[in-house]
Amino acid sequence: MHAYRKDTINIIPTEFVEKWLSKLIGLKKAPDESLLFAVSRIAAISGDRNVDISPDSISSVKKFLLKHKAPNQWIKHLDVMGKESETEQTRILGDSLPLGLKLIN
Repeated sequence: MHAYRKDTINIIPTEFVEKWLSKLIGLKKAPDESLLFAVSRIAAISGDRNVDISPDSISSVKKFLLKHKAPNQWIKHLDVMGKESETEQTRILGDSLPLGLKLIN
């Protein structure tokens, strides 16, 4: 039996994440809502300094989201750890029916 050890968890290094974010916010096309949401969730703070991106990267992401009028709740996740709204949870986990399908009793 293996004991739980935090250092054995596979975590993507922040240097890679910051490069991804830089490429995403540097795209030439106008961002759609899906891109804005993805960027906001990738950059959201976790409270773990080993996982969170640098303050400079957070600042760049925040400017990008503000420029493209992302919802305030998405921007708030860059400053404060918080619980996702029900809508955000559904979007992250995909717990919704495909377009056009309806539940019936």
